[in-house]
Amino acid sequence: MRNRLLLLAAMAIGGLTAGLLLDVLTAWVSAAGPSSADGQYTLRGNGALIVPIGGGLVLVTAAWTALTMRWLGHARALAIGVGAGAFELAVVLMAGLVLDIFAPAAWREPLRPVMGALWILTFALPVAAPVAAAIWLRPKVAAQTESGWTVVAMILFPVSLFAGAALSPSLSQLAG
Repeated sequence: MRNRLLLLAAMAIGGLTAGLLLDVLTAWVSAAGPSSADGQYTLRGNGALIVPIGGGLVLVTAAWTALTMRWLGHARALAIGVGAGAFELAVVLMAGLVLDIFAPAAWREPLRPVMGALWILTFALPVAAPVAAAIWLRPKVAAQTESGWTVVAMILFPVSLFAGAALSPSLSQLAG
């Protein structure tokens, strides 16, 4: 029982902290973010919304994959979750930064279908990564814990992540 409550506390505190950090990073990117050479794409202003959206998806992918693998009794659940989050981060960076901001203007139109596919993958990975990990990396002898606690932790993390982002003051409020 104590381990389960510690897991829930870790998910809540981790989510609140990550939400706060995402909000602070969003405010910073909004003020100083990069722009494409032709000025068509920028991360300043509303372009900085890629930080909480993409960052939130990265964190949820990592957390849900780690929780799923922990539920299945995998010895390296945390490492697998971090790996899934790193893959999600690579997809977000490729779709939102490299192809929009740093690709030459002449390449953007031919790469538009690739960017669309990457964005679809970005939003599918929080569900697809835990499922794929459970199918391909399932331990031969599963020592399952109670699934109810895992489900509660999987709901608690994104809720606390959004709460942390919503409750945190932006840098502009701190500077004023």
